[in-house]
Amino acid sequence: MRQTIFLFLWIALAFSACNTEHSAQEKLWDEMMVVHDEVMPKMGDLNRLSRNIRSQLDTVPPIDTLQKLQQLDLLIRLGKAEEGMMAWMSELEILDDLRATKSHKEIIRYLEAEKQRIGAVRDSMLAGIEAGEKALGKE
Repeated sequence: MRQTIFLFLWIALAFSACNTEHSAQEKLWDEMMVVHDEVMPKMGDLNRLSRNIRSQLDTVPPIDTLQKLQQLDLLIRLGKAEEGMMAWMSELEILDDLRATKSHKEIIRYLEAEKQRIGAVRDSMLAGIEAGEKALGKE
């Protein structure tokens, strides 16, 4: 009887620990995805700003050289911000796949790193959008 109770308690404790680990992983995943979901809709803004700045480069009369260089630099920044989001999304590993191949500690480290990475993508996108709107006089 004691062995049965001990076995039951041990199994219950094992399931509890597993649920706690999964809960911590899911919380971190959700925090990371909040950042993604905040800026993903802004991909259209990056695209729109890039098109508008390109059209300014093609205007007649030609803009001065310094202004042209600034706009080309801005186009590069907008492109890198967009590429950053696309790379992050394509390289992100799904939580279920991580659980199949990594330990809890490895998953937590990975998710923390990805949370920082998407934060940097967000910052790059927002800075690019702000600079693009300023360059187009739409502050």
